Amino acid sequence: MADRANDAPGRVEWLVAALAALLLAAWPLREGLLDGDTVLFGVDTATVQEPWASALRAAGTPGPEAPRQDGLADQGVFFYPVHRFVVESWLAGDPPFWNPWIYAGVPCAGNPQAGVFDPQVLALAAFELLGGRELFDRGLALLAWLRLAGAALGAYALARRLGLGLAGAALAGVAFGTSGFLVLWVNASPGHVAPFLPWLLFALEGTRGPRPGRAAAWTALLLAGAILGGHPETAFGVGLTAGLWALALGRGVRRAGAWSLLGLALGVGLASLSLAPFLEYLADSGALLARQLADVDRSVDLVALGVLAVGLGLV
Repeated sequence: MADRANDAPGRVEWLVAALAALLLAAWPLREGLLDGDTVLFGVDTATVQEPWASALRAAGTPGPEAPRQDGLADQGVFFYPVHRFVVESWLAGDPPFWNPWIYAGVPCAGNPQAGVFDPQVLALAAFELLGGRELFDRGLALLAWLRLAGAALGAYALARRLGLGLAGAALAGVAFGTSGFLVLWVNASPGHVAPFLPWLLFALEGTRGPRPGRAAAWTALLLAGAILGGHPETAFGVGLTAGLWALALGRGVRRAGAWSLLGLALGVGLASLSLAPFLEYLADSGALLARQLADVDRSVDLVALGVLAVGLGLV
C-alpha cells in the first residue's frame, strides 16, 4: 500500500481545487468584493450609536437606523476600531502594546483579539501602507475571502492525503469552507484561527513521509499562526485536536509522532510573543478574581467525565 502521506494532489489538481475554493468563497462575500462602496464589516453596529450617529448626521452621511445584524456587534464596537488602532500604531512606529483609549488604559498586547501580533492584522497594515484607508477597508473583504477559500482548500487537501477520492475530498472542502462557524466568524478572531486546522493536520500527516523535518517545520508555523490569530479558546481546540492527531500518528509510526510533537512544541514557542502577555494579563484579570470569588458548584460531573473518557477512548 502506498504511503498516504505522499498521496498529495498533483499540480493540475491543486490549481483546479484552488480556483474552485476561491469561487466557492467569493459567493457569500460577493457584495463586499465587488462593490467598492461596501465595507465587509459590521461597522453599522457602532454607527447607530452615539456619538457616531450624531457625527454622521452632522456630516450629511447618516447611517442606517438599525444594524443589519446586531448579533455581530463586536465587529463594529471592538474589532474594527481596535484593528484601526493597531494598524495606525504600527505604521506610526509606536508599537501598540498599550491601549490608552479604554478606561484609564489597558495592555493591548495582553488581549490576543486585538491582533497586535496577528499576521492577518499586520496584512491590513501593509494594505494601508500601500493604498491608505480605502485599501485597508477593501483588505477586510480580501482577507475574509482568502480565509474561507483557504479553509476549503485545506479540508480538500487533508481529505486527499487521507486517501479520499475527488468527490469525497470536494465534499469535505465545501462542508468545511462554508460551515456556519467559519462564515459567521470570518471577520472576528475565531475566524482568524479555524482555517488553520485542516492545514495543520495536513502538515502532521506529512511527518509520515520522507521529509518529516520539513513537515514538522510547517506544523510549527501553522500552529503559531493559529495561536497568533487571536482567539485562545479556538486555538486551544485546534491545538488539542492536533495533539491527539500527533499521538495517534505516534501509535502507528513512532518517528512521525516524535516529529509531530516537536513541531507542535515549536509552534507554541513561536507564538509565545502573544501567549506570554496574554497569560500575564489573564493572571491579573478582574474577571478571573470574580470567578474565584463566585459561589459556583465545583463538584465533579461524573456523567460528563464518563462521556469524555469514552469519547477519548474512541478517538
